[in-house]
Amino acid sequence: MGEANSHGPGLTEGEAVGVARGRLAAQRELCITMVAKYHPGILDRVTPIIEDSQDEISLKEWALEAADLDDDEFVRMLDQRWRMSSPREWWRDSSIYREGFKDA
Repeated sequence: MGEANSHGPGLTEGEAVGVARGRLAAQRELCITMVAKYHPGILDRVTPIIEDSQDEISLKEWALEAADLDDDEFVRMLDQRWRMSSPREWWRDSSIYREGFKDA
């Protein structure tokens, strides 16, 4: 059994990683559920970005904003924030970018 660490009382490094992955998966699931409820027409376009996110805070913010924005506003917001935070460049080839909005 591993040693406890700073991730929480009594958690081993492996357990802490498992907890973090579980929280991230839950945030992704919540975000996808909110998009499916409020923006079913764009769900297929934005799901890859949601699934790729490694940021719990962004996922939570995206889920909350799903209820407040229309489809166009939500896609623009997600596209802008995700591009700023993503270390990757594959967004240039993503459907959200190719099918982007001319006024964005």
